[in-house]
Amino acid sequence: MWGYGRPHAIAMEQTQTPSITVWCGVCRRGILDPFSFEKGGRHVSVTASRYSGLVLDHVLPELQRLQVPIDKIWFQQDGATAHTARMVLSLLEVFFHVKVISREGGVSWPPRSPDIAVCDISSGDT
Repeated sequence: MWGYGRPHAIAMEQTQTPSITVWCGVCRRGILDPFSFEKGGRHVSVTASRYSGLVLDHVLPELQRLQVPIDKIWFQQDGATAHTARMVLSLLEVFFHVKVISREGGVSWPPRSPDIAVCDISSGDT
């Protein structure tokens, strides 16, 4: 607050709006249950470590629940920093091999590209 005199009234204003980060996956066999990035009941930002945890603890079990064969899946993500960290790309490579569509992934995907969608990559098996 900047001022030259003694304030007679103070207007409080929220500087950041509340937000939540939710991940959701889509495949031919259904929608993977949404995942909210939280810790101790509070929403947190997405880091490479948290994103890796999402893949291991949520995505893979959800794919099993939907009976999706992992070797038939193309994993597509945007170029967010947490998604393209070395530890994340290495983890994705273990499960999805070169079928990772991402910046720095097995299949390059320019950020904000309107030219590629989930249906464009489908092998017909999932």
